[in-house]
Amino acid sequence: MSDAVLRASSDAVRGLLGAWMQLRTLKAEDQRHLRREAAADLLTWIPELRVRLYRLESGKCDKKAWRRLMAEAYESVRRVRHRTPSGWGHLRLSLFDAIGNGAGSVVWIDVSPSAADGPLTYDRRWTENAAEYLGYMQAVVQRWSDEYGRRSASKVVLLSYIDWLRRSKW
Repeated sequence: MSDAVLRASSDAVRGLLGAWMQLRTLKAEDQRHLRREAAADLLTWIPELRVRLYRLESGKCDKKAWRRLMAEAYESVRRVRHRTPSGWGHLRLSLFDAIGNGAGSVVWIDVSPSAADGPLTYDRRWTENAAEYLGYMQAVVQRWSDEYGRRSASKVVLLSYIDWLRRSKW
């Protein structure tokens, strides 16, 4: 009789352990899926913004497209901020700094649409810095998306625009 009870309790413990492991796996997969969705959200506007920065040199700029794209970028950053690693709290400000230096007043679209009406500006050095930073940002976001585990994903570092400038330009 005691062998039957022991076997039954052992089976119950194994069943509970199996159910717990399955729930844990499902939760990790769900977190991975949410992280990849957040990364995809960011990656929808970064490449276009880089292209627009490089096109500033030609002087042919569609201000409405810039305003739409900047508003989309800020909205995307707001949507995903609770999913990004804790060290990425500077993302909106870094975007503001990079595009402000590289393109001008269009960065103010998130604060005041009328303040964003100023001219788009081009300065070879600062516009290239902004485009390069966005390239760096794109690579880091992709690496974050590709990380398999939650812990390794949370350790992906995205330097702020200022720190990136210090390390790569000076």
